[in-house]
Amino acid sequence: MLAAAEGVVRSGVSAANHYQLDLVAVDEFEGYVRSSVVSDLVDRLALDRYAERPNVVLRVVEDEFWPFDSDEEVAPAPVVAVDLLEAGDGRSRRAAAPLLACP
Repeated sequence: MLAAAEGVVRSGVSAANHYQLDLVAVDEFEGYVRSSVVSDLVDRLALDRYAERPNVVLRVVEDEFWPFDSDEEVAPAPVVAVDLLEAGDGRSRRAAAPLLACP
């Protein structure tokens, strides 16, 4: 399972449940992965890089710029919010709003 793969940090729609957002996407995955492990991950999980209707978004980050702690499984709220806003659809933008609200 992609969400449980080592070195993958969930974000966007894949982090919605963690932040208790009103957004469900059971057949989609969105997250961050280190550049040094992305090829192995794609091969091991048989991900199709050229799918006509992709349901996986992996944001690849160069190892030297990796911003997440080694035990972090879900991106911080501001990162998740930006990823939801970038999705471009209304339901994702609405789901991002609580993460952007100032206390």
